[in-house]
Amino acid sequence: MGFLNKLFGKGAEETDWMQLESEDSVEEVFTASGARVQLILKHSQSCAVSFFAKQNLDSVPLEEWPEMDRSMVEVVRFRPISQYLAQKTGVRHESPQVLVIANGEVIFHTSHSEVNKVNIQQAYEKALGLL
Repeated sequence: MGFLNKLFGKGAEETDWMQLESEDSVEEVFTASGARVQLILKHSQSCAVSFFAKQNLDSVPLEEWPEMDRSMVEVVRFRPISQYLAQKTGVRHESPQVLVIANGEVIFHTSHSEVNKVNIQQAYEKALGLL
């Protein structure tokens, strides 16, 4: 992915994603989902599809989804956390994959080419109605 970052510019450290690196950080996201919509991206730095899905989401200004926090699990580096998420939610692991969470429940999930702004926008609007 280093090549893709050089080609397209943005590195993970330059984005607004909270990195999930422990089971406790995952639990904090689920707790926070009682007050704000939560988006979790499962991302592989070695996958071009994942790179472009993340780029698509990075193109959405934070102001467009003001009531949603963004978190990310780097699935290769933090494989146990990715597996913990799959076990906790009952959603089979894929990458790239997004989970939209409201009130402690996954209300939407999708993967691969379906990880895009349009699908997340629809899930965001649904989640706002649940809070």
